[in-house]
Amino acid sequence: MDVILLAGGKGTRLHPLTQDIPKPMVPVVNRPWLHHLAEVIEALPVSGIRCAVHYRWEAIRDMYRSWFKGHIPVKLVLEREALGTGGAIRNAAAGIADTFMVLNADVVPGMDLRDLIRFHKENKADCTIALTRVEDPSAYGVVELSSESRIMRFVEKPAPDEAPSNLINAGVYVMEPNVLDYIPGDRPVSVEREIFPELIRRGLRVYGFTSGFYWNDIGTRNGYLTTHWDILDGRMPVRLPDAQYLHDPGENIRICHKAHVEPGVRLIGPVFIGEGCTIRSGATIGPRVVLGPHVRVGRGSIIRDSVIWAGAQIGSNAFMEECIVGFNTVIEDSRKAKAELIRGRCAWESATRPVTASS
Repeated sequence: MDVILLAGGKGTRLHPLTQDIPKPMVPVVNRPWLHHLAEVIEALPVSGIRCAVHYRWEAIRDMYRSWFKGHIPVKLVLEREALGTGGAIRNAAAGIADTFMVLNADVVPGMDLRDLIRFHKENKADCTIALTRVEDPSAYGVVELSSESRIMRFVEKPAPDEAPSNLINAGVYVMEPNVLDYIPGDRPVSVEREIFPELIRRGLRVYGFTSGFYWNDIGTRNGYLTTHWDILDGRMPVRLPDAQYLHDPGENIRICHKAHVEPGVRLIGPVFIGEGCTIRSGATIGPRVVLGPHVRVGRGSIIRDSVIWAGAQIGSNAFMEECIVGFNTVIEDSRKAKAELIRGRCAWESATRPVTASS
């Protein structure tokens, strides 16, 4: 079975951080998210990965060349012009003659994808959509299911008292090749808003898979940050860069090779400190902080609920809360920031050197 990764998005909700890199390449605990996702796929019985790329696609090409050393063949399918999710699937799936899987490359699917495949086969479905539950479905397209888990209709952004369920599209699909016949090839098209409803109108067997799995979306500031905290707390298992626990593992403070923490630094877990970081005395790091490789934190600074990307420099007596700080960004002394996306000068090639993953 082939897997298609939809990795062409611009990541506008994470702008300006995604001004220089595509959204699937943002670092998640110091490794590109697409790298984590490729490792999840590598554990499946798949024959190849087809990665649909568009915006800043060269970064994805370089990752597969230098980072991902998997055994599954990877093919990049370039969209010269954005085709939408449906067009991207049709373009990338050319020549596929058997069941295939599609994943949006900015979602965090905590499910066992083998269960999704098994469910699809057992129901002889034409298309199966993984569904996740949300507290407030009014901001999403909501799914109405039959008692047999067949999708009856989609309701776009319903009022809270009119939603037929709290189930939304999780961005992971299993499809049969006949679905491609319903995707127009002459224009951009949305698989979510156009193709899925059309399949139901035409009477195809479209099913919804629900299992209470973990799900998140790294394409928003809140989703990106909470994904990190869930990984550090063990709710979403991924392979992390090599690191040692400081003192009691229960404190959930991990420090990578060649990081230097001066005496007088206060660390409050969960914290992950990347390779080669320097933290000066009097600084307070945590709770819920990830520092990328070679980050420098000045004296007296306070960082909490934030992710700092590789090469950033935080000045003395600065305060960062609920922030994401981009590659090589320089934060001046005494800067105060809350709930910001901060980008300074960015150099992807120098900032994201490979980090060895633990086994």
